[in-house]
Amino acid sequence: MDDWLTVILAAGSGQRMQSSVPKVLHNICGKEIIRHVIDNAYELHSGQIIVVVSPDHISQIKEIVHRDCIFILQDMPLGTADALFQVKDHLSEDFQNLLVVYGDNVLDDSNLMNAVMKRHIDTDADITLLAKVLDKPQGYGRIIKNESGDIVRVLEQKELSAGQESIKEVNGGIYCFRVNWLKNNLDKVTKSKISNEFYLTDLVSIAYEQGRHVDSYLDSSSIAIMGVNNKLELSVAEKVIQKRILDELMKEGITIKDPNTTYIDSDVILGKDSIVFPNTHIYGKSVFGECSTVGPNSIIIDTEVGDNCKIINSHIEKSVIKNDVSIGPYSHIRPGCILHNYVHIGNYVETKNANIGENTKIGHFGYIGDSKIGMNVNIGAGTITCNYDGKDKHLTTIKDGSFIGSDTMFIAPVNIGENVVTGAGTVVTRDIPDNAKAFGVPAKIISSKGKKL
Repeated sequence: MDDWLTVILAAGSGQRMQSSVPKVLHNICGKEIIRHVIDNAYELHSGQIIVVVSPDHISQIKEIVHRDCIFILQDMPLGTADALFQVKDHLSEDFQNLLVVYGDNVLDDSNLMNAVMKRHIDTDADITLLAKVLDKPQGYGRIIKNESGDIVRVLEQKELSAGQESIKEVNGGIYCFRVNWLKNNLDKVTKSKISNEFYLTDLVSIAYEQGRHVDSYLDSSSIAIMGVNNKLELSVAEKVIQKRILDELMKEGITIKDPNTTYIDSDVILGKDSIVFPNTHIYGKSVFGECSTVGPNSIIIDTEVGDNCKIINSHIEKSVIKNDVSIGPYSHIRPGCILHNYVHIGNYVETKNANIGENTKIGHFGYIGDSKIGMNVNIGAGTITCNYDGKDKHLTTIKDGSFIGSDTMFIAPVNIGENVVTGAGTVVTRDIPDNAKAFGVPAKIISSKGKKL
């Protein structure tokens, strides 16, 4: 489809959203509306994508869109035809056909766009519209036909006569144009006397009056066509897209025990034979390996999880969980953690900015922050790394094979050697060498040869 140009109209003010955030930057399933629309268009592999935006919003949109798009400004909000007119200089001979979609039509996936484009090519039309028959068409532009069934014009809701309001075939907001015809006729659109805007849909009546071929693709799916104009419609769109995400994951071999209570963002990747239990939310760019289970009642944010992991009733943020790790119930893995293979995090454990070595176990009631823990370490219940001195954070290091007794307090910065043992309730205020023992408040340290240090 290299001979296609795609234009996304995203310059609307979105006043009905009642929000300081531009309409197309509202988030649906972890991704801004405009990113959904651009990503859908990219799946078509069309030749070039142009996004028409408001000068008030261009910097924000550019910041979150990482696709190879051309951004064109519509300085004044004078309607959809005026927005398309800003693109006229890009309607070159390199492109035979033009696809136009609205920047808030987030439910129009690439399959639907492709179907309209195919209809346009197959019927050799000058204009092709997406059409849909709705039982309740109020609020949508209507497709007006003559007695022969030819499309005569498209009228917006506010332009309808009393007799036309009962028409159920509506304009779905996807358009295909033959580029050569469009270039010669775009400036023939006149300003609406009702809204003082230039409507893209007026091109339909211009083409009809010239005897050109105007066609439509009738979408019979159960999904409603809709833009997103307020927070209610935002919620409806999110439910539809969330269902698509979960349906696709289940088709790919992921078990989702209760889709009604599961939320998974668009960019999340789950490996084969993963199992998601009820009341689980997975956000951002989280990635799971194969055969891992998560939930119930868990929240995972921007985290990499390996194979064969088990996460129960826990909250994990911006961390890396390697293979065969178990977490929970009721634990909180805060940002910056790396949990290596076979780590066990049990009940009511909080970690933050902690690198925890292979086969280390933290079974119950602990806080491990700003820490580097070696392999095969056992950390007893109630252990705390006291990392904050009221001004700065400090590092606690515990090397391989150490056994940390319950209620041990580490007053950072401290370095604990290999195979160290601390007694229950010990308060460690200084470094402990390899193979030593420590007990008491403050800790008394006994070397491996029985010498008090």
